[in-house]
Amino acid sequence: MDIDFIKHCFERGAGAVILSDCHPQDGHYISGNDFAVKREKKIRS
Repeated sequence: MDIDFIKHCFERGAGAVILSDCHPQDGHYISGNDFAVKREKKIRS
């Protein structure tokens, strides 16, 4: 999920944004979970 879209949700009044992913190494995009975790940490900082 794009960081700008998440920011947009909060700017429009969302109280939370839910991100979900597959069990590590079980998804279609093998490294997608790792990327999502890094993005989540960046968003929270």
